[in-house]
Amino acid sequence: MNGSPNKRQKHWHTWLRSYGCSCQDQMSSGDNAIHHIAGAKAKLKGVKKFGEWYVICLSYWCHQDGRNSAARHVNKHQFEMEYGKEKDLFIERVQLYKSIHGYLPMDKEEYQIIVDRA
Repeated sequence: MNGSPNKRQKHWHTWLRSYGCSCQDQMSSGDNAIHHIAGAKAKLKGVKKFGEWYVICLSYWCHQDGRNSAARHVNKHQFEMEYGKEKDLFIERVQLYKSIHGYLPMDKEEYQIIVDRA
C-alpha cells in the first residue's frame, strides 16, 4: 500500500524527528512532525513509495500553527520566503544524514531521481 512507510522509511522519519525542525535547526522539542512535501501517497516513477521518502521534519510552529503567517499549511509562499524551498530543505537533511552515517537514507538512484524530478 503506497503511503504507509516501510522499515527504512520509518527509520528516516524517526531520524528526522530526532534532529528537529528543518527550518529552525532546533533539536527535538516533542512537537515535531513529518511533513510529506508532495503528499504521503505521491508517486514518482523510479522511486518506490516516493511520498514517504520526500519528507522534512517541521515543528508545529513551522508546520501549521495559525499564529505563524509563514507556517507551511497557512501560507506556502510565505513559508518559502522565510525558510526556503521545501526541496532544498529536504536535500540539506539528506546530506546531513549522509555526512553522519556515510550513506543515504534511500537508494542512491532513487535520491538522484528525486533531486532531478521532484
